[in-house]
Amino acid sequence: MKQQQINIAIDGYSSCGKSTIAKLLAEKIGYIYIDSGAMYRAITYFALERGIIKDKSIFTQQLIKTLPTLHVKFIKNEKGNAETFLNGVNFSLIGNNLFYIKRSVENIDPESAYQVGNAQGLEYYGVPSSRSYGLSINAKF
Repeated sequence: MKQQQINIAIDGYSSCGKSTIAKLLAEKIGYIYIDSGAMYRAITYFALERGIIKDKSIFTQQLIKTLPTLHVKFIKNEKGNAETFLNGVNFSLIGNNLFYIKRSVENIDPESAYQVGNAQGLEYYGVPSSRSYGLSINAKF
């Protein structure tokens, strides 16, 4: 007798911890965690690259015709996290300190903590934080 597949969906408000709980639950019971947001972003990228989304319009029939050429795959990396691959390619953009939440106050960086006490992120006479950018391209054949 074939074992029945079980899919689990977690619904809730934005930023309430759905993904965190889903990842932990999937790991605990041996399921694959599917990041639906990453899947939707991959499909949107696919449609944008092919001109299927243009000028705030979606050409639905063209999208339906090209769906057979779209392959989204989740592959676990060495840390056990699932990476999203679109047609065999994974793109990752990484950035640190790209903007300030409140620029009217100088030298605020929540990632810095050079002093002791409750003033984490606030540096007196500190130099401005540097920005960093990164791009990672990973292909599986």
